[in-house]
Amino acid sequence: MTEEFCGSAGETGAASVGSDRSTEAEPVVWARAGAAGTRHAVNATSRTQLTRTGTNLPRRRPAKGFVPWPLGRSVVDLIAAIPPANTVIVAVVGVLILRAVHEIRRGNVDRHKQLMIAATALFSLFLALYLVRMFLHGPTSFAAQNPTAPGWASTFYYAFLGTHMVLAVATIVLIPFVYLRAMRSHWTEHRQLATKVAPMWLVSIVMGIAVYFLLFQVW
Repeated sequence: MTEEFCGSAGETGAASVGSDRSTEAEPVVWARAGAAGTRHAVNATSRTQLTRTGTNLPRRRPAKGFVPWPLGRSVVDLIAAIPPANTVIVAVVGVLILRAVHEIRRGNVDRHKQLMIAATALFSLFLALYLVRMFLHGPTSFAAQNPTAPGWASTFYYAFLGTHMVLAVATIVLIPFVYLRAMRSHWTEHRQLATKVAPMWLVSIVMGIAVYFLLFQVW
C-alpha cells in the first residue's frame, strides 16, 4: 500500500513526498484505522486524526446504555436476553417441582425439601429478572413485536396472557402459605394446600413458556 504523509498545519501549497519528510515541523505517528488496516497519520501534538485525503475522522463515541460490567454488554442486550433466559429458568423450575412431587410420594422428605427450596430460589430469580425488565423496558406490545401476525392472533394472545397472569398471581400469593405450614410442621395443612398450589404452579409455568413462544417465536 502506498503511504502518503500529511505536513504540519502551517505548510501551504503542494509539496512532494520527499519535501514533506524533510520540512515537517511536528513528529508524525502512524496508526491503523479500521479492520481493513488503512493507515492514517496522527499529529503527535494535537492528536487530530487525518485520513489519507486529509479530512477529519469522526470521533468514536461510547455506545449509549453501555454498562461497565465485566461482561461488557449493553443494557439493550441484557434486556433482550431476559425473556429467553426466564423461559429456561421457569422450565427448570417446573422440572424441579415434578421431581419434588415424585420424591414426597416415595416418602423422601429431605430430598423433597431440597428440590422445593431450589425451585423457589430459581423462581425468585425469575421474578427479579422479570421486574427488572418491566422497570427498564416495560411490557412488550404484541402488535409491535409481530406486525405481520393476523388480527385474531393479538386477541388470542392477550386472552391467553390474561389467564396466565391471573393464575400466576394467585400462585405467587399462595406459595408463602404452603412454605409457612411446612416450617411450622403443620403437615396435614401443608399437604392439603400443596396439592392445590402445585398443579396451579405447573400450569402457570407451561402457560408462561407458551406466552414467550407466542410473543417472540410463532409469528
